[in-house]
Amino acid sequence: MILQRLYELAVREQLLDDPAFEKLGVKISINISDAGEYLGLSELIGTSSPRVPGAKAPLNRGMELPVPVAHGSPNSAGFARFFADTLSRVLPISFDLDDPEGPGSVSEREKRARSRATFWSQIDQAAESTDDPALRAVQAFGRQLVNDADVSSRINADASSMGATAADRCTFAWDDDGGTTILEREQVKSFYRSFYESERRKKVEAGAVGVCQVIGEVVPLPTTHPMKIQGIPGGMPTGVSLVSYDKDAFQSYGLDGTANAGVGYRAADGYCRALTALLQQTLEGNPKSCLRVGKTAFLIWTRDPDDLASGIVRSLTDPTVDSIEAIKVDPRAAGKGRDEIHRAAALIGSAHSGKKTSGPKEPNRLYCLALSANAARAIVRDYLDVPLNEATTNLVRWFAELAIVRRESKGAISTSSAFPLWLLAAATARTADDVNPDFYPLLFSAALRGPAAPLPDSILVACLRRNGAEASQVLFNSPRMALIKLFLLRRNQLVTAALDEANTNPAYVCGRLLAIFEEIQYAALGNVNAGVGDKFYGIFSATPSMVFGRLVDNANKHLRKIRGENPGASFALRKRLARVMELIPPNKLPTGVLPPLEQGFFALGYYHQLNDKIQGINERKAAAAMISDSVENPDS
Repeated sequence: MILQRLYELAVREQLLDDPAFEKLGVKISINISDAGEYLGLSELIGTSSPRVPGAKAPLNRGMELPVPVAHGSPNSAGFARFFADTLSRVLPISFDLDDPEGPGSVSEREKRARSRATFWSQIDQAAESTDDPALRAVQAFGRQLVNDADVSSRINADASSMGATAADRCTFAWDDDGGTTILEREQVKSFYRSFYESERRKKVEAGAVGVCQVIGEVVPLPTTHPMKIQGIPGGMPTGVSLVSYDKDAFQSYGLDGTANAGVGYRAADGYCRALTALLQQTLEGNPKSCLRVGKTAFLIWTRDPDDLASGIVRSLTDPTVDSIEAIKVDPRAAGKGRDEIHRAAALIGSAHSGKKTSGPKEPNRLYCLALSANAARAIVRDYLDVPLNEATTNLVRWFAELAIVRRESKGAISTSSAFPLWLLAAATARTADDVNPDFYPLLFSAALRGPAAPLPDSILVACLRRNGAEASQVLFNSPRMALIKLFLLRRNQLVTAALDEANTNPAYVCGRLLAIFEEIQYAALGNVNAGVGDKFYGIFSATPSMVFGRLVDNANKHLRKIRGENPGASFALRKRLARVMELIPPNKLPTGVLPPLEQGFFALGYYHQLNDKIQGINERKAAAAMISDSVENPDS
């Protein structure tokens, strides 16, 4: 199913029109004269602008050029592509090695030399076959590399000064072409198309034939799929395979390698090209198609081109009030049946008017593929295939359920749901590197599948652990509290974004009480090294009955002290404490250890009460400022 959807995307975007070439970034051009003399290195800058208005410019991955598809395995010893490959496979560079003459660099230099020999033998082959003047100049330059040590020294100095790396892809620019590269010369392209077709024909004739599971036709089956997929987190720089067989035990029916997968040459080429385009975000129909969170890449596209897919990626990557609102007001977010109603009405209208119709079109669908990698192999973390309108509706619900009260940088209290996926995941661990890698696809699935993808208890437990570790901080992490609220809502528990004074859940009320106990202690003693929250959050949130009486006694002692110094403050605090205590009769106090769900209620109650206190302080300050202003400016 995944390969079929990717192949359909490749056909839709016309990625298979020229199978001998693929669009890749080339960062460096090696400039040569008519006679093949070295003229220096130039950095090729990609022309793509940021996809999102106001976003930072993307890192330069080079100019997108038609690069010959690898005609063999790029990981094979001595392999090199035609006309464009990495610096280390084209030029005798050593500036990047710690000690070019040391024993540790011997194997690396030998590996580079083997690939370099292949690259230049291929240049000789192409130059002799085409007699193209640009290729003749490149051929002459290659012979200078062998005979002129000064050229190699200049190349190393130039590459080092421009900050190049051995993995940067390079090609040649012939001076007579005015700066364009040899990859753009039609004679060079024609040669490689013929060469590539010839090589493929040899493999087809020598390989097995079977039913392609992607396109449903009897076709030759490749033993290795033609392209490596680059850009998947955790994968090798040279690329990874999504479909591969490396042991005899994985094979059957006498088929070798990936012929066991039952995927033909064209289908394999298609899914590889589609994956590459999604990772590099170069699709015209889905310009924003990749969301990288942690060590997972989420690839998002639609069956038919639709800007909404890019909007979904943006809202999960860097949500803003505007981006969330744009999803919310989209007609498809109002209900999954709206599109079908419009199509049915159009069909009825066409019947009355006598116009021909092909019938209602199937609603557009959203596809999401979560990938990570382990060295040379891609790992499918999750796959989603849902109607686009359902995904949109679920995303609107996701942000509504995440809405939580929070304190802004200057102390103001607001309600927000604009939490990117990576921030929610990071809230479950001490650092981003400590996040459970399974959490990323779980959160992603919950955002687009809605209640059909419940969050596991492990996410709530991780949040509760971090709360226990951070109890000494003034306020908990707001994305984490939004995640706890979302979890409770997905378990059909009624919780709100801000303080719910009518909520009588005993754990929620206990959380509120702890925040009030802290407020009373601060009013009585001021700042102390370890407050009530520091000492008792963990035990009170897990087993309230063990310390409830002790905390009430301490609060009463503090209130008596406050009464002697500030009777008004003592009265207000005592009244607030009594009002909350009334919500939890003595016989309703939780006993034993609270389950994680109830501890989530406790965390929310504590967090809500703290924010309500700050909101009250802000309101009193604003009221005092208004009174002061009216006294100073009575006529205003």
